[in-house]
Amino acid sequence: MKSHWIIILLVFSILGIVHAQDADTLWSNVDNGLRGRLTVALPAKGNSPFFRVYIELQNVGNVLGQKTINFSPEKMIFKITSKDGGLLPPDQGLYDGIMPGWEPISLPLEGTIKFPIVCQGLAVRPGTKAVIDLDTPRTWIIPQDGRTYYLSGSLTIPRDLSGPSQMVWYGTLHFPPAKIPNVK
Repeated sequence: MKSHWIIILLVFSILGIVHAQDADTLWSNVDNGLRGRLTVALPAKGNSPFFRVYIELQNVGNVLGQKTINFSPEKMIFKITSKDGGLLPPDQGLYDGIMPGWEPISLPLEGTIKFPIVCQGLAVRPGTKAVIDLDTPRTWIIPQDGRTYYLSGSLTIPRDLSGPSQMVWYGTLHFPPAKIPNVK
């Protein structure tokens, strides 16, 4: 009887390790002590087609203090692909929106920050159900064709040699694909 419990505990331990490893696969590569990931969520309001997109950054470096990240969405490249790898082209519709200005972000050692990076300026037809709007020309109307779509991208901030500190982050993060939820 005792051996059954040991086997059950081993199975649950292995499942816990596998689950923890799966959670880590959502993060980008680590570059210069920083990693990141994207998250896509359904619209906050039921009648809006605009999905919420978040970026999450985590300081996993080994230097005490705060890393400064000169973030702005213009430093990001995005793409949307279907599960079979097909590329969804951006929408070229009318646009009337503005992206807010960004101040440098300070992120302490082992700190994590998550924030939205969306706009809502794309003109959409009535009945449109799913839109990813990351400021023109990075806008997509997501087909509701039963296929699964993913948002991925990268953030590149070049090294600023005029800056004084090793605590100013530079590098490139390649974000793994984030599943775009299906509209019900």
